[in-house]
Parts: sequence; C-alpha cells; structure tokens
Amino acid sequence: MAAEGTRGVWGRFVGSRVGRWFRSLLQDYAAAAADVTSGARRRPGAAAATVTSLAAAAAAAATVPSADSFDAAALDAAAALGLLSPGTRSPGADLHVQRLLRRRDTGRLRYRHLVLAAVVYESPRAAGTAAYAQRCRYLRPPWWEAPRRVLDVGFLGRWWLLRRRLRDYDVNDEEFAALPERLRRLRPHQLRSHQNEREFAEKFRHVGVAEGDAAR
Repeated sequence: MAAEGTRGVWGRFVGSRVGRWFRSLLQDYAAAAADVTSGARRRPGAAAATVTSLAAAAAAAATVPSADSFDAAALDAAAALGLLSPGTRSPGADLHVQRLLRRRDTGRLRYRHLVLAAVVYESPRAAGTAAYAQRCRYLRPPWWEAPRRVLDVGFLGRWWLLRRRLRDYDVNDEEFAALPERLRRLRPHQLRSHQNEREFAEKFRHVGVAEGDAAR
C-alpha cells in the first residue's frame, strides 16, 4: 500500500504542471549535451581548446590572491629590506615598499576582486571620508588618473608588480655608478663561481719543492 501511495504521489507529480516543466527541462539539457558531444566529435581541436580555456579560467579564478596576502607580502618585503644596510638595498624596491606601507597605514589602499585577477589601487583619501566623495564631485579623482593609481595586480596567486620591484632588492646600482661602463654589467659566461672557488682554494695549497730544485 505504501509503495502504491508513493507511485501515486510520483505519478501525480509527473503529471502536474511543475513535473512537465522539469521533464521538458531535462529533455532540453539532454539534447544540449547530445549536441555538444556530437560537435566535439566533429571538431576535437576546438573542443579541446574550449575545455583548456575553461580549465585555465577556473584555475585563475581559484588562485586570485586576497587582500590579506598583499598585506603579508608587503610586510615581508619590508622585513627583508630592513635586514639590509641602506647602502646595499635597491633604492627602487625600498621606495616602492615604503610607498605601499604609507598608503596602508593611512587607510588609502583599496582591493578589488575581478573574478580572474585582483587589483590593489590607491585612493586619494582614507576609507572614513568616502562619504564626502559621494557628495562633492570635486573630491573625486579624474578618470584619466586611474592607471596611475593601480599599485599591483594579483594573478595566479602572486602579486606581480611587487615581485618585479623586489627583483635584486639587495643590489644597489648606485654603488657601481663610478665604475666604467664595461665593469657595470656581467655577462653569463663571466659568472663562473666554481672556477673562482677553485682558484681561491689554490692559494692555500702547499707548494712542493723537489730535491733537485732544493739542491740548486
């Protein structure tokens, strides 16, 4: 009796207007899936490219860095630069990190999640004064200054501008400004550390003197 009642309820649901709508929806999905499958068989290259693009977009969306990660990266960069003396750290990296920290301390950093990437940009005022910008159009920054206000772009789990600015952060090019031009650059074939270490170790080797040479 319970099974007949269940079949009766299911039968009434299938015969109702909502049931017919769900059945037509499932039929539409099945037809669409069949069309996609047949299209993929006809054009496997395009199907593979589409699947690859969707997978890459999903991976990019899943690895968008957060605002906390930017704060952590900026603080780590400041700590790494703080371990160096002012004469050895890169001036460009030091100025960029100090600029980020000043904007952060004054509440002028803004974070925006753009689905596939994230942007950190500079606001002309702190977060507490945002209401004034809504009332007074003279406080709003002009649209052509938007590119200059962007401080970093987050993509694939990294903040790329900060990463680029911190490249060779422990090298101060101003230290070598007095050298000739040919001595300011090192080419890959000049970086032979193993050969330099071997020649350095040669200085500490004992010099052997043969008996014949000692008699002379």
